[in-house]
Amino acid sequence: MDETKTSGFQVIDEQGVRGTIDLAVVPPQGSESKLVLVRFDDGSQVFADAATFAEREEGVFTFPGSFAELIEQNKESKYGAAAFGDTAQIVIPLLEEQLNIARRKVLTGGVRVHKIVQERTETIDEPTFKEELDVERVPVNQFVAAAPEVRYEGDVMIVPLLEEVLVVEKKLVLREEIRIRTRRDTVRQPQQIVLRREEATLEQIRPEADGKNTSAAQFPADNQTRGE
Repeated sequence: MDETKTSGFQVIDEQGVRGTIDLAVVPPQGSESKLVLVRFDDGSQVFADAATFAEREEGVFTFPGSFAELIEQNKESKYGAAAFGDTAQIVIPLLEEQLNIARRKVLTGGVRVHKIVQERTETIDEPTFKEELDVERVPVNQFVAAAPEVRYEGDVMIVPLLEEVLVVEKKLVLREEIRIRTRRDTVRQPQQIVLRREEATLEQIRPEADGKNTSAAQFPADNQTRGE
């Protein structure tokens, strides 16, 4: 601990006893340790080795021992506070104020943005399609010299199925064909939507009976026009 920076700071021993460090009183010359005076609220005081202090937080240090035992051990010692009496030297610290300029950011305001979502309902009626496969098995039972390939007849795909049969000689028999057709169905799924349309109504202004409104156009009584 740097005892030159602890004047007026607090120090707590392992028993929780709190004292105040006072550097105005210094031990006599010849002391081997860096002693500082620690004063307590009950008026007692004792010199303690500042090198053993550990900083716990800003302005507060800890002492690894008991101040009560230290006071008892130094009651008659030359390092006890009472042993110095009038021989203690008074040190008057000289202070100087220094200007420290720093800049920091300060939040002065902000902007909050709100988003509004509007909904609209529409009916979508678009045709879709789905495909299904119709499988038809057609028996053939014919001997063939080679395996037929898959062929198409219009939109029907014909897949030959072969089987070997035991005869006097081995021949391929076209046992059956699988005919696959593609069937497309149109599916409608009506949905409700809300659409708006504006209409305008036109009304003719007729002249009054006394003939004051002469600027209005005159039309037959049954000639009223409506428009959309």
